[in-house]
Amino acid sequence: MCDLKHEIIAVNAMNISECAEIFISVFSHAPWSETWPVEKAFARLNDIFKNPKSLCLCCKCDGKIVAALFGFFQEWHTGFQYEIREFFVLKSHQKSGIGTAILAELESELSNKTPMNIVLQTLRFEDSVRFYKNNGFLMHDEEIFMYKDLT
Repeated sequence: MCDLKHEIIAVNAMNISECAEIFISVFSHAPWSETWPVEKAFARLNDIFKNPKSLCLCCKCDGKIVAALFGFFQEWHTGFQYEIREFFVLKSHQKSGIGTAILAELESELSNKTPMNIVLQTLRFEDSVRFYKNNGFLMHDEEIFMYKDLT
């Protein structure tokens, strides 16, 4: 938990490494239980950050990054949408309002850009679904996520 007030700022090239460390920590726990080498986590976040249409935010508490959101704008047939590609909050700071504060800041940033909507993919587990629904997101019943393993 933060001893001082949190601060939401834009991600910059200097703090992506710190974001990558948090990314690794968050996604190493259930329900993901993923093993991310530092260089791959950094490369993933840096790829999103370097997208010319990216908008990435992080939250600092007591001078340290505790959460981040990485995403970008993309064209859509009715305008454009913002896609959240990665969004993570340190386990010790989850359920503290930081995730909701980052989403509110994102919406504020997007308000003068007239996006059509915000989209994301997440695992279908209770805490995640509840968090996004509590923040005004809806599940799209007609879409599914598909993939093909090439290994």
